[in-house]
Amino acid sequence: MIVVMGAIYLHARWGGICKERGLMALAICGNIITAWSWFGTNLLGVGLHSYGFTDSGFY
Repeated sequence: MIVVMGAIYLHARWGGICKERGLMALAICGNIITAWSWFGTNLLGVGLHSYGFTDSGFY
């Protein structure tokens, strides 16, 4: 998801689809997706990608 968001940002920038305000909104969405991915991987504690070293992070 993070790589796809980066590709969307770069294509929008290089293609001239978005101007400054649109790129700013895409950057904010990219930060939200990165935080969401980090939370899902590190703090949920379920699945194969649960690292387990942040057991108290959710509580």
